[in-house]
Amino acid sequence: MEGQIKRGTYFDGQFLQQAEFNDEGDYHRHMRRRINYTLFDQSGVLELTPADLRFTIVSVGAKTFQVQPGTAVSVRTVDAEGKEVVLRDVSPTLDVSGFPAAVTTAWVTIRYLETPVASPPSPGSLLPTRVIEDSIIEVHQAHPPAVDPAAPHEEYIILGTVALPGMTPAYAPDRMVAHVRAGLLGGIATPPIVTITGISVPNGTAGSVVTVVISGTNLSGATGVTFSAAGVTAVVNASTATTINVTITIAGGAAVGPCAFTVTVAAGTATSAAGAFTVLAATPVSVTAVVPSIQNSGAAIEIRGTNIRNPAIVPPAPATGTAVQLLDPGTSAVRANLAIPTAMTDLAGPIQRVSAVLPAGAQFTPPQANGTTTNVKVQVTLGGGTGVWAGILQVNF
Repeated sequence: MEGQIKRGTYFDGQFLQQAEFNDEGDYHRHMRRRINYTLFDQSGVLELTPADLRFTIVSVGAKTFQVQPGTAVSVRTVDAEGKEVVLRDVSPTLDVSGFPAAVTTAWVTIRYLETPVASPPSPGSLLPTRVIEDSIIEVHQAHPPAVDPAAPHEEYIILGTVALPGMTPAYAPDRMVAHVRAGLLGGIATPPIVTITGISVPNGTAGSVVTVVISGTNLSGATGVTFSAAGVTAVVNASTATTINVTITIAGGAAVGPCAFTVTVAAGTATSAAGAFTVLAATPVSVTAVVPSIQNSGAAIEIRGTNIRNPAIVPPAPATGTAVQLLDPGTSAVRANLAIPTAMTDLAGPIQRVSAVLPAGAQFTPPQANGTTTNVKVQVTLGGGTGVWAGILQVNF
């Protein structure tokens, strides 16, 4: 509304015309929008819930997605107004499969839209009797301009981006978020909303340690991450506004199955969706033989068993993921760690084989002198599962 703020006054016998009713509507509409302008210092999404105006991928292959319902506000200084931009229902499915291959980012926006309708109709006239205050979701192949180039030049509010071709949603740093003006309510601004949008590694095996990156909003100053599954603990390594780097330790007896996790940060707490992380059962490892049972340090032994190496590894190649340790037969204390073993051609049936080189005496705990002999147990770990050979290996130095 431009110029003076005017409201109508009425008296008995007054002849009311179209202008009186339109001015009355303009007055109330402007005053409502002026409240929004007073409340918010910038345009953006009103993040009332973590899902508001965020994206749901329908199909990665078909490159389609939808936008969840929510509300934004378009703060226009020139009008001293803040228009509500409301998406009442889930958006129609948006298709970006036709974007050129050179386009790697789809920009998603919402803007205010008015649609005049003759519903209900006015007898004897085709003129509109109502105006639908609506919104429109649009997808752009490049960063959109500040306002729609077509009249009435409504503001584009950026909801986020979708990375192509993998269809990965991203809300930082481009998402526009509305903020309550600092100085209102005794200087207390709207507290930032903490959200969790994903976790880089969504599962881990019982008995393993995995490092993950939790993504979201307002995650700075993270002090802890806790899991609902028994036996799963986490240590925060670092955090930014949009990420938390966490090392997760999953005990061998941890509860297997899906679980949720809660992050505690400077701005508050947030809990992931149920089942955001899954604890997988450890692979049962069994060591059935070590050949020979007497060997010199620096020479190789052949270890046989089930689930002692990744079957996808083609011999001869490093058996990545397989760890071999030598244990004290009495105390089970670790005497030495062997280098990554080499995958060997499997025997008939389920028996797998790896070759491991015994370390020198100086690599034992305690170090072993030349000319001495020590007896050890052989332990193999893979995917959180552990197996120990029932026999004794004699190592000569």
